[in-house]
Amino acid sequence: MKSSFLKIARTLMALVLCTAALALPALAEADGLSVRLDAGITLEGTLPDPAEIYTIRLTADDSASPMPGGQTGGSYDLEITGAGTASFPAIAYDRLGIYTYTLAQVPGTNPDCTYDARTYSLTVSVVNAESGGLAVEVALREDGRVEKTAMAAFHNAYKVIVPTPAPTTEPGAITPTGVSDHWMYYLSGSAALLVAAAFLVRSLCRRDARRDDAE
Repeated sequence: MKSSFLKIARTLMALVLCTAALALPALAEADGLSVRLDAGITLEGTLPDPAEIYTIRLTADDSASPMPGGQTGGSYDLEITGAGTASFPAIAYDRLGIYTYTLAQVPGTNPDCTYDARTYSLTVSVVNAESGGLAVEVALREDGRVEKTAMAAFHNAYKVIVPTPAPTTEPGAITPTGVSDHWMYYLSGSAALLVAAAFLVRSLCRRDARRDDAE
C-alpha cells in the first residue's frame, strides 16, 4: 500500500514538472521577457540643412533569432534624423538560448561627412531564473572592448565650412559693370591736366602779347 502511494506521488510530481516545463514559453511571453535597445548620434562640423537621416542597422548572426517588433529576416534598420537618440522596438524572447547580434551605422552619401564606422556586439542570454521561469541577460559591447555599454553611440564629423565674406567695392576694385573703379584717380588727373593746360595757354598768350608790343 505504501509502495503504491509512493508511485502515485512520484507520477503526480512528474506530471507537475512536465506541465511547468511546457508552460515556460507561455509564462515567458506573458512576463514580457524583452530587450529594448537604444542608439544615439552625435555630430560636429558644419551641419547640413535640412538635417541628414542616419541609419543604424541591427543584424542577427542567426537569421532565425528574434528581431525588434517581431520582424523577420535577420536585420532591422533604425533611422535617426540629425543628432539624437532613438530606441529599437522591443525584442521579445520566449525560449532558452544565446542570441548574438551586430550593430553598425550604414554609411551615408554626404561627401563632406566622415561617418562613424565602429560596430557593437549584442549578446542576449535567455536563462532559467532562480525563482522559476526565464530571465534575460544583456551584454552590449563596442567591438574590441571588454566593458559593457548602455547604448550604441555613433559620432559623425562634417567638414567645417567658413562662409565667404560679402565682396566690398574699393578704389581699384572691379565694379559690377566689370570696369576698374579708378574714377577718383581719373578725376584728380583730369583736374591736373586742365590746370596745366590753362597755364600753358596763359603763357602762350603772354608771349604773343609781348611779341606784338615789340613789333
